[in-house]
Parts: sequence; structure tokens; C-alpha cells
Amino acid sequence: RDTEDYSSIIQKYKSKIDVVYEKLDSNKGPGYARKRGIEISSSRYIIFLDSDDVFYDKDSVSKLYNAIEENNSDVVRSVIHEECGNEIRVYENENIGLHGKIYRRGFLEEKDITFNNEKSNEDTGFNLLINLCGANYTDISDVTYLWKDNKKSITRKNKDEYQDIHNEKNAYNIYWAFEEAVNRSYDMERYKYFSLLHINLKFLLFW
Repeated sequence: RDTEDYSSIIQKYKSKIDVVYEKLDSNKGPGYARKRGIEISSSRYIIFLDSDDVFYDKDSVSKLYNAIEENNSDVVRSVIHEECGNEIRVYENENIGLHGKIYRRGFLEEKDITFNNEKSNEDTGFNLLINLCGANYTDISDVTYLWKDNKKSITRKNKDEYQDIHNEKNAYNIYWAFEEAVNRSYDMERYKYFSLLHINLKFLLFW
């Protein structure tokens, strides 16, 4: 939930890009917010940008868009830079977070893929479900996303407390994705690969 009014900023760019702004009446977590964003938008492709991060440069979106168009991919993964104090960590084409990626809406709709309502690690479940459903990936070497070192963010401000939640929710979202994939058209090789993981997580979560 945010008390700021962004209407003046939106109006400034309204003539250049089609912006739809929706403010939720309460904080229901990132999973719900991202799912709602997909529901109210209509573009062919979907990109996520967290509020405290930025695109790496002015060409970042174009690089992702061109790659998914030229390769007819379902997902394009790029390189991410993460600020960690004075250090920059580099992630190349990782498949956990939403950062530095573009998704084909048609694939998500065909496989009925969206987010759950978890408030942590919902990106893990989302991306794993996409993978299990046999997405066609393209990886590019361009840096498109800068993950900012925001000391005031919930996860960094409460790092020790969040770590326990992170581990629990990460396990839950992996298990959730596997269960969801059973109800969809998934790649059998991926299914076999995650079978052991399924058994282990079921023991971990429900024993």
C-alpha cells in the first residue's frame, strides 16, 4: 500500500506510452499485485520492474523485446547486476527471479500460468511452473536490469528474520509449482527431474 499520488507523473508520460495505474486498497503482497497487473494489462509481452530497482539503460526493454520477437520465444533471460554496497554481483540468465526477463503473454494464457498469493518467493513458483510447462527460452548477454541495494526494503532491513521466512516460502513455492504443473501440459523430462524434489519437499513441509 502506498500513500503517494502518482497521477501527475503518469499524466506526464501518458502521451508517450499507454499507462494503466491501479492502486490496491490494501497490501496483499507481491504475488497478488503481479497477478492483478497481468489481469488488467493487455500487451503481448510482460516485464516486471520492482519499485526500488531500475532498468540498466534506455535500451534495456528494446533488447528484451527484440530478442523475444526475433526468436519467437516464450521467455527471454538477460544479465542482471545487483548492487551490494560497493560491489556489483552479476547474474547471467538465472531462472529464479523475475528480474531482467520478458514473458510471452500467449504462453502464460495457454498454460494458465499466474502467481499464487504468497508474500514471499512467489517468483520462484512462477518461474518454475513456466519451466515445468515446457517454455521455450532465449538467453541474451546484454545487461538489462539493475537490482538496487535498498537498505530500507523489508528483506534487507529484517535480513535475519526474513531468512527463515525465505527458506520456508521458497520450499513451499517449489512444491506449489510442481503440484500446479500436474494439472497442466508439462514437459515429461522436467517432470522426471523434479519427481525426487517433490518427494523431499513433501516430507519437509508436511511431516
